[in-house]
Amino acid sequence: MVESWSDTVITGKLNGALTGEPDQNNVSLVIVPSGSPSVARLSGFRFYAMREVVTLRTFPQAGVHMASITASDGKAVQANYASPFSSTFNGQPTGTFTGGVSRGNYYRFSPGTDTWDLSGLAPGFAPVSFQLGYWTFDGCLIGILPTDETLYYDGKWGARWDPQNSNRIIVDFAELHCHRSQALMQLEDDYSDSEYALTITVVGPKGVSPF
Repeated sequence: MVESWSDTVITGKLNGALTGEPDQNNVSLVIVPSGSPSVARLSGFRFYAMREVVTLRTFPQAGVHMASITASDGKAVQANYASPFSSTFNGQPTGTFTGGVSRGNYYRFSPGTDTWDLSGLAPGFAPVSFQLGYWTFDGCLIGILPTDETLYYDGKWGARWDPQNSNRIIVDFAELHCHRSQALMQLEDDYSDSEYALTITVVGPKGVSPF
């Protein structure tokens, strides 16, 4: 939008509601005077889009490096990824997150570390913050009597930015194991569980997809 025009100075501004345009380099400015066949073209400008902070609704699985974990029986523990991620705890919904990882096994397994790589964001986007959610238990609730149960915690929950790469989130996950000392009808009820989720916030050009 042109605000003023003279033989030496042209003053103008872009529409403040302009969205959906990414950052652009080497932008050309073309000036076409009304009623004149002459055209002035200036090159080498940069367009820097208006920014907005958004919470990622989804995150590609390719950006999540899930640790390889082996259970006490020597077999691999399967890691399940979902995005968006939602779960229930004690029958109640826990909310919806950008993405999450769950692991479950009969045998105990060691805690570990997953890495979330945000370098695949679209140009102009950068991570801002994240929140870690995880679920623990006060008791196993699998035995006939409370004395039949033992709850074990292995490792600690935590998440942090990678000090070597600001586009990576490092997640330390713990393992919870419910052991039943007396199985009903010789059925084994032991179970190991590890489940967490992340909500990730980024900033980038307004109206542009982060991926």
